[in-house]
Amino acid sequence: MKWQHDPAASIATRLDAAEALVMTEGAAALSFDAAAKAAGITKGGVQYAFGTRANLIGSTIA
Repeated sequence: MKWQHDPAASIATRLDAAEALVMTEGAAALSFDAAAKAAGITKGGVQYAFGTRANLIGSTIA
């Protein structure tokens, strides 16, 4: 079976982790570092997906 990258699933995973973080720690705790740790990925992976902290927060609370 060949591995295939699914961008929608990757973003959904990042959003799920960010939403869980906001629910447990509050919105003030949401950062690229914290979201990356919660998702089990690198900070760069979160930055690539969202670009700015404002986009990360906006996507999480939308």
